[in-house]
Order: sequence, then C-alpha cells, then structure tokens
Amino acid sequence: MPQNGRAGVLLLAHGAPERLEDVESYLSYVRGGGRAPLRSWKKCAALPGHRRLLSTAPLDSRAGPALERALGIPVFFGMRNWRPFIRETMDRVRESGVERLAAIALAPQYSELSVGLYISRTEEAARAPA
Repeated sequence: MPQNGRAGVLLLAHGAPERLEDVESYLSYVRGGGRAPLRSWKKCAALPGHRRLLSTAPLDSRAGPALERALGIPVFFGMRNWRPFIRETMDRVRESGVERLAAIALAPQYSELSVGLYISRTEEAARAPA
C-alpha cells in the first residue's frame, strides 16, 4: 500500500457467535473445518449464565465507532473465526479507499500461533482480489 494516503485502523479479534444456533458453525471455523463435538456445548447451554459464553454484541458496534470518532479515521473490525470475517472486512477496506491500514490484534497475549493467524489471514485477505 502507498505510504501517504487515506489511513484506517483494522481491529482483529477471535470472534464468537451471538446465538446458540450458531455455535456448531462457529466451532467448525475454530477447528479449521473439522466437526466439533457438541456434547460439551449442550452441557454449557444447560448451565445458568451460559449466555456469557456467547458474544452479546459485536465489538465493532461499540469500540469501532468510539475509536473512529477519537482518531478521526475509519475503523474496521474483522474476526478470525466469526462474522464479519477478516476477508469480508478487507473488501470493505478496499471499497472505502483506505490506502494505509494499521492492524491491531485484540488478543490478550502474544503468541506466534494466535497472533500469527491474525497476521497471515489479514495478509491473505489484502492480497485477494476484491
């Protein structure tokens, strides 16, 4: 991307489903397409407070707009394992005209495996045709 141009921020997160009906599909993404055992999720669903395991509101609906106002530049949000996926978000970045993008992984710790996946998925999405 060019060094001087319209700037933006991309917030990257793991992602989580918002509804119990989406858990099986979500776990498939987490496991790289493999089928996930649902017995443990069914047990979790029976526990009081199980809704805390699910995302109650996408992070982009809270943090993105607030950060965008504070910085005065577009802020995008992409998730590694749920919607909006990083690839979908990169399409929006391209459509917006942003030429310089700072990507920030919202992982609570650094590991080459977890943060490395954010980096590789973002780089793949940036190279993908629109």
